[in-house]
Amino acid sequence: MDPAVGRILARQTLAQESNGIESSNGSADACIRASEKLRIEMQRLVGITGYSTLITHAMTLGRMEDPWLESVVIEPDGSLVWRSDSAQVQDPDPLVSGCETLLARTMELLVIFLGETVTLRLLRNIWPELSQNGSNSGTEETQ
Repeated sequence: MDPAVGRILARQTLAQESNGIESSNGSADACIRASEKLRIEMQRLVGITGYSTLITHAMTLGRMEDPWLESVVIEPDGSLVWRSDSAQVQDPDPLVSGCETLLARTMELLVIFLGETVTLRLLRNIWPELSQNGSNSGTEETQ
């Protein structure tokens, strides 16, 4: 899988969660909803420890790309908590960028561990409108 596909899938996921709301606060809320939906679905499949391991690894990779993720804490159940002193309180844009990075890295790891077909099936259980292979904007199926 091309690394850009993880980013495209993350953007499609956030677009679906935002329901067309273009504001930064709407995008930040979409980010939190997307993270929670993925956590719940993955924990159902691999358990709390399995998901916590996955999200911790994705966070490590994401922090190399987006240092703002240093302000995110992974709780023992795998949920994400944004520290109150983070930039998110003043400006939600770094939260959205960081969340997109984290979702992209998580999706890339899922492809590595599960394969692209299984990953896309799993993601479509949560977000049915995702494109066939992440290669387009999500508005049309890939032929």
